[in-house]
Amino acid sequence: MPVIALGAASVVGLGVGIGTTVASNAASDDAHKQSAAIIQGRGHCVKPESAWVGPCEQVRNDASRADTLGNVARVAFIASGAFAIAAAMYVLWPKPKRFESAVALPVVHSDGAGIAVMGAW
Repeated sequence: MPVIALGAASVVGLGVGIGTTVASNAASDDAHKQSAAIIQGRGHCVKPESAWVGPCEQVRNDASRADTLGNVARVAFIASGAFAIAAAMYVLWPKPKRFESAVALPVVHSDGAGIAVMGAW
């Protein structure tokens, strides 16, 4: 059961990483296109004229969104890898040896009673 849970968590992390990477790339493309449009219109975003304030703010927002989504993607990929490694370790790690047999017997004597457990480990 732990292997299935760890594997599922790894797949979810991978999916989140891929999804946020795609979204980050789209936001980055939007920022580059808007920036190119500003430059083509002979504008700039360092102390922009009033006509360029809105587009420059959009460039900053898109770039910030791309950065945030990229960071989320990195964390998701790292988590996915960690869960995959944990699942592999759970499967491959040597299991502790179990004892061959154990016997529990009642013991009765003149001073009282009890249970004796005998086994080989």
